[in-house]
Amino acid sequence: MRKYLPPLILFFLLLIGWQALALGINAAYILPTPIQVIQKLWELREPLFMVHLPATMSVTFIGLALAIAMDMHEGIRRTLYPLVIASQTIPTTAIAPLFVLWFGYSIWSKVLVTVLMTFFPITITVYDGFQSTKREMEELMLSFNASKMDIFMKLK
Repeated sequence: MRKYLPPLILFFLLLIGWQALALGINAAYILPTPIQVIQKLWELREPLFMVHLPATMSVTFIGLALAIAMDMHEGIRRTLYPLVIASQTIPTTAIAPLFVLWFGYSIWSKVLVTVLMTFFPITITVYDGFQSTKREMEELMLSFNASKMDIFMKLK
């Protein structure tokens, strides 16, 4: 318990500082207090956890699955990797107005911008992580009669 004391003290000092700063500003639309944030999270718990969290997690897992597929199959990597990289060369600020024109100022234009900003970086980061695995470690796992899929399944 003693090793957790300094981080806990820092955490509570930051909360107290946030509360004091928010009360000093006295404008909840600029900087709400921690209590106001918790109250709003509680009020919006159903849409946050029943709609938005599953949508976010599905995008995350699709990015992970795509990275695994690109790592395991050379043909998939040669097909998708250039598209994933090319999608990141277009600045989000340039394409966001197009999404608003095509989908209106609705949730879908915001979702597309978010997917563009998060899905592909997740895919590339995980894929690059797979590619940076030391060959000696792969050989060790293969000497234990493990395949890449076996290792992945055991991590779940």
